[in-house]
Amino acid sequence: MKNKTITSEILESLTSTDFEDFYKKKLLPIIAPIENRRIQLIGQLNKSSEKMKPLIIVLFIPLIILCFVAFIIPKEDLNLLVQAAFAYSLILGIIPGYNMYTKQKKQNIVTNFKAAIFNLLFTYIGRLKYHSPKDVLHRNINSLLRKKIKDTKFFNMVEAFSYDDYIVGKYNGLNLEIADVEFQFSTGTGNRYKSKEEVFFKGLWLEVDIQKRFSSSIVIRSDEGMIGNSSSIKKLSRVYLEDPVFERYFEVYSDNQVEARYILTTAFMERLINIKNEYNTEIFCAFNNGKMCMAIANSKDWFTVSAERTFLEMEMLREVLVDITKVFSIVDILKVDDNIGM
Repeated sequence: MKNKTITSEILESLTSTDFEDFYKKKLLPIIAPIENRRIQLIGQLNKSSEKMKPLIIVLFIPLIILCFVAFIIPKEDLNLLVQAAFAYSLILGIIPGYNMYTKQKKQNIVTNFKAAIFNLLFTYIGRLKYHSPKDVLHRNINSLLRKKIKDTKFFNMVEAFSYDDYIVGKYNGLNLEIADVEFQFSTGTGNRYKSKEEVFFKGLWLEVDIQKRFSSSIVIRSDEGMIGNSSSIKKLSRVYLEDPVFERYFEVYSDNQVEARYILTTAFMERLINIKNEYNTEIFCAFNNGKMCMAIANSKDWFTVSAERTFLEMEMLREVLVDITKVFSIVDILKVDDNIGM
């Protein structure tokens, strides 16, 4: 199927018999054996959970007894009782440990499913390549994404960085990178004037080429202030624009006032406001090295596949492609492929 350049056409094709035929001929033969392994795994985990239930009850009985004894024994013996309770709490650690084990098992089969299916699935809508966290290039990708986020000059030190999915390719002739990311970053400097604060970010990361040539750095952030000013952004100058609605939603910083206004035309500002209203969350946008980077903060798990749902469910794969088209629609709305219209 040829690459679609209009997202509405892609969405229409996903509800047609074309996608159903693609699923049956291309995907189903690969999914079937993976689904058998998923069924076996879920069955084993369910049996283990049933066996764990009486054990959990047995483990909690002594803890209840310890709590009761604490009310009736002399105060001088409390120290010994506290030590016993602490030692027993370590034994109870088996419960969260088992929960982590089952969660990891389910995540592993989902990761393996994505690695086996997504590259073929994405051929239905365009030239895209999928990289999972288990990819041999994982460390390189992790470092690359972390550096890209740092190079936007918006965040201070990024810590505890991770990604669930990383997708690269082309859309409408533009190089495109998409990632579902999570990380912590710091605001402030930790000095006596402003305390250092760790902030958690989860959401969509998008990087795409733009047609306009520029050499400056431009940073746009939502005006809610959740992300906060980094030390890097303080090296840039505030750009005040004539659009009062845009100024109410966003703050703009740049090292070149003229180029910032060249990039941020009235039409582009209106489109960014539309993206802001659609997702109703904090949006960060930066222009650097001939590319536009955007981070949309939300709790949505993009490109999700659940081990609790059968992998044979065509609708689940359709939902993954719908997520991709949502990213395409951001590019369409902002018209970064239009040298004039920005």
